[in-house]
Amino acid sequence: MLPWITFLALRPARLERTCLTSLFGVWYFGRAKFPAEETFETLTRPALRRIFYSVAFSVSLAQFIVGPLVLFTLPSQGFHSSGVITIRLGACVAIPAVWMMWKELAVPEPHGNRLPFIIGYLSITVLCMAMGRHMYRGVALAEHRAAMQEATRQWVDDSAQAAYDLRTGRERAVAGVSDGQHLFQNTCAACHAVDRRIVGPPLTEIAQIYAGNPNGIVTWARAPGKRRADAPQMPPFASLGDKRLRKIAEYMLQAGSAH
Repeated sequence: MLPWITFLALRPARLERTCLTSLFGVWYFGRAKFPAEETFETLTRPALRRIFYSVAFSVSLAQFIVGPLVLFTLPSQGFHSSGVITIRLGACVAIPAVWMMWKELAVPEPHGNRLPFIIGYLSITVLCMAMGRHMYRGVALAEHRAAMQEATRQWVDDSAQAAYDLRTGRERAVAGVSDGQHLFQNTCAACHAVDRRIVGPPLTEIAQIYAGNPNGIVTWARAPGKRRADAPQMPPFASLGDKRLRKIAEYMLQAGSAH
């Protein structure tokens, strides 16, 4: 989020607090027990109500300008119908409160009888705005959370695979089994034997065709063709990656040339 957008995003909350603080001033300084004339020589109780009502009214009008500006400048990935509806509901509830404040200011001496209703409406507005911002934040972070969960899951899987490869690699090293032989046994041994034909040609024949050329075997394994009419089509093994295919190819040439 851009810095100026972040600055604007904080404005509505401060305007709401200013409005509610002003309404608190209407109640506190407008109480019958408050000695307004003794405390303020030139201000009466109705005059104090008018001052604080004016501040609350002005701030509420500013909210109707700043609020949509903030809403339309926020990044779009956080928008959702539920959040927008909640924010709009809060704005609609604020309209009666603003109208009541205007009615209070329209008379020479505001009496404050509408104050409980104004506070009630604006409290609902503040609640709706807070819920709307919370919904926006939740939607905006949902994609990030999903990406982090997927990255974490992939990291856990890769770590488990690396630990398994390390453990089995040590076991194979003790047993004298190379990585290429291990990969060959798991991937190719069902169709290729060392010195006899099962489905595909034996390793002795492959070693003659690709003598000193393991890359040729890798290229063939990635996208095999069909050269023999009496043999089925070999499936591609590009998913193993060139590094593993290279180990298999080196083992095939080594095992085939040894017989």
